[in-house]
Amino acid sequence: MKIVINGIHANLRFSAAHMIPEHESCGVIHGHSYIVDVEVEGDRSGEFGFVVDFKEVKKLVRELCKKLDHRVLIPLENPKIKFTNIEGPIEFSIGNKEYMINSKSISAGGINVIGILQVDNILRDMRTTKSILFFTALL
Repeated sequence: MKIVINGIHANLRFSAAHMIPEHESCGVIHGHSYIVDVEVEGDRSGEFGFVVDFKEVKKLVRELCKKLDHRVLIPLENPKIKFTNIEGPIEFSIGNKEYMINSKSISAGGINVIGILQVDNILRDMRTTKSILFFTALL
């Protein structure tokens, strides 16, 4: 069974900056406001026959949104981005442009994950078999 949480109605949102390397208009650091929709698939289980408790999922996703809010999201697995430092100030280049960003702008509190942060690991305790929310970013 699939459960969907609409980010607009559940107020699951954050604002963050990012860039699309070498894109004509989006190749500079710029920001967006994001609304996070959540899909969870799994079997009904537990005392109430829930796939997952909406209240718990919304709480977890709000915590993630809070950690991403007003941060810079930089994909690590983009071949156009060459990182020279990922500890302390984040340093990277794209073509002949060099960037250095304070790591506090990028770090998402206690998450500090490089690569793909999948909510699968967080939701596993709630007996879901699959979740589909993920961010590819340096958090």
